[in-house]
Amino acid sequence: MPSQSYITQDHLDKIQGFYDSAPVKLGWAARSYRKLLAHYYNLLIPSRSSVLEIGCASGELLAEIKAARKVGVDLSPRQIETAKKLLPADDFHIQSGEALNLDEKFDVIILSDTLNLAADVQQIFAQIQKVSHENTRLIVNYYSSLWRPIL
Repeated sequence: MPSQSYITQDHLDKIQGFYDSAPVKLGWAARSYRKLLAHYYNLLIPSRSSVLEIGCASGELLAEIKAARKVGVDLSPRQIETAKKLLPADDFHIQSGEALNLDEKFDVIILSDTLNLAADVQQIFAQIQKVSHENTRLIVNYYSSLWRPIL
């Protein structure tokens, strides 16, 4: 039986492959969805905050967030390259939430439609603790897997 780390890495490799081949330009519905999320997130995020988005893809959601500092991580080099072009003043890193490696604490951490694809949710939450301080807010949203055939 394969070890957990092999299973996790295999899953992450498949997710990376999917997003490396996925379009980096979002359609109307996806852009509208992110704008709607950002509207509500901005009600929760003070403008002076530092924000980390795990699973940021091409940076479309972070682009709509009004925060002093924005950092995004994603598995896909192609998506991160697009995010860097969209938000050149912000920081982006190619890495997974399961293996988060940042030397900074954030005021807000966003997991938007990321947990559905996670290889190890418990490991993501363990990694989040390393980049959190006592007042860090965690914002999580995800769609029901029942929507998967439609999406």
